[in-house]
Amino acid sequence: MTTMLNLKGEIPQRVHVTWKRKDVLNSISPVVLNGIGNIARLNPDWSLEISDDAEMEQYLEDHIFRQDFRNLAEKHIVEKVDLWRLLKIYHEGGVYTDIDRFCNVPMAKIIRPGIRCILPIHHDINFSHDFMISVPSNPIFMKAIELNLERRKLGYTIFQLGPDTYYDAVCLCLLGETIECPPSEQNLARLRELIQQAPDLETYREGSPDSLSFRSSGGVPWQPGNGQDVGEFFASENVKHWAGRWG
Repeated sequence: MTTMLNLKGEIPQRVHVTWKRKDVLNSISPVVLNGIGNIARLNPDWSLEISDDAEMEQYLEDHIFRQDFRNLAEKHIVEKVDLWRLLKIYHEGGVYTDIDRFCNVPMAKIIRPGIRCILPIHHDINFSHDFMISVPSNPIFMKAIELNLERRKLGYTIFQLGPDTYYDAVCLCLLGETIECPPSEQNLARLRELIQQAPDLETYREGSPDSLSFRSSGGVPWQPGNGQDVGEFFASENVKHWAGRWG
């Protein structure tokens, strides 16, 4: 059986990022230099759109019902971004990346001709939530938006509304059902087979440190910058981790 999502068009050459300040590209933290900094340098024909907190909030307000927006008003910024990324990719398409996601591979080597959506799988556990690639109007992202809004009303936690809900949306659209996470070997094979059979879908097994967007060898050299690790970078930006691990 081949999954049919009826995807159309080409993936727009734009990358969506959100951060509290729009001039974050000026940072010399390795997190920025080896992440969105590399994206900008390696893909000069792509647009890198950095939305600050106010723009992110306005986008949410413009694209969901008023009551849904009110339900988000006092939530942690990460919870808002989890919904914002889905809305951005569904309405505009392109690439979403977390700011602390490393990238040293050009988009031309990531997105092959004819591919309209890439669904990397993180350590055989779930679909990567920090790096999303699709054409606009992808039913997967509409389903994820619907589940996010429905589950929010039911009191789901911030983690359940992020990676877990995205995983469920992909499974519903590909398999027609939700399955356990992480998937069994049989279900993982089913998911990969369905994606491989679809001419406009692609997947990739992400490990650590290598991923769809980063190669520990063969990519552009690592830039040490000021030496900050991820936690130090977030702390320097006065951003607290949603689970309180640092910042």
